[in-house]
Parts: sequence; C-alpha cells; structure tokens
Amino acid sequence: MMFDYQTSTYTYRFTSPIQTSSEPPVSEVTELFLPSLHYKEGQFQATLSTGGRIRYDYPAQRAYISFVDAEDGSRRQTKVRRIDIYVPGKSRGTGKVSSWQVVLFIIFALVWGMVAWRTQMNEIWWDKKLGYTHSKWGTW
Repeated sequence: MMFDYQTSTYTYRFTSPIQTSSEPPVSEVTELFLPSLHYKEGQFQATLSTGGRIRYDYPAQRAYISFVDAEDGSRRQTKVRRIDIYVPGKSRGTGKVSSWQVVLFIIFALVWGMVAWRTQMNEIWWDKKLGYTHSKWGTW
C-alpha cells in the first residue's frame, strides 16, 4: 500500500483467491476509504487489474472493489491484484529549479546582505559617536 500526497496517487497491491463466479462473495470485496479531501466525485480515476470492478459510494467516501477472473485452466489458487486511484493532472514537481526561483533567491540574498551590512555600519557609527575606541572590530 502506498500513498503519494503530492499527486494524490493511491496504489494498493494484494493477493486474493481466484474468483470465477460472476458475483464474488462479500468476504472477497475490498473496501477502500477515499477521503473527499483528495478524491472528489468525478475528479479522480481508478485503474484496476484485469477483471476488476469498482463501485463508488461518494457520500460514505468509500470504494468497493471486486474481481472476477476468467477460467484459464491453471491450478493457481491466488492472484496478485493492483488498484491505482489518482487525480489526473495533479503531477509531481520535477525537482528542477526554475529561472524565476534563481532570480528570487539572488534578490533575497542581495537584500539580506545589504541589511546586514547596514546594521554593522550603524553599530560602528554609534560606537564612534559614543567615544568607544575599542570594539569587536578592532581599534579606531
């Protein structure tokens, strides 16, 4: 189970018995909580493994998922399932710094440097005015 907060992508993998009946028993229905904070009605999509069915209960913020498998003659008793629920268009940042971020950083650094320099000069000026001959910067 994994949830990516930035993209509102929820991925759930699990193993369940192979179901060949058209209506799986209630014990084989997976119930997922879909908080409306991330998943508003009509604004998200889901991708299920083959044979997956999903039913939404928006007021209860729930999704009910079941799987019906085609008979393939294999002796497997279980199958790995995957459910992806995501919000289209809500993508993760690239991690690269844009040019406007560089410009803002330079402006911030310059302003901070000027304020620090002005504060130091103001302290030296007051030391001289008050007649201090020794300060943390040395002798005048």
